[in-house]
Amino acid sequence: MDNDSAFLVVPFGDQEERFLVRFDSTGSKILYWAVMRYKNGEGKKILWINGTWMDDGRPWADFRTEDILFNVDVDVSLPAKGP
Repeated sequence: MDNDSAFLVVPFGDQEERFLVRFDSTGSKILYWAVMRYKNGEGKKILWINGTWMDDGRPWADFRTEDILFNVDVDVSLPAKGP
């Protein structure tokens, strides 16, 4: 769309859904996404913004992480640890 916005086309069964995605000015972080979705896979589509269903105003899910490592070296010579 422009330097800070894009449509993400996602398969949904035999159809496609289009997410509107907006990025920060560096393009490295998603600030906003919106899509009209079926809440339970059927019925009437409902606006879903940043993981929140607009008909009830609560987030669909809350994901958190403590740490993310990128491009780390992996020593494959170490034996795997069991449970």
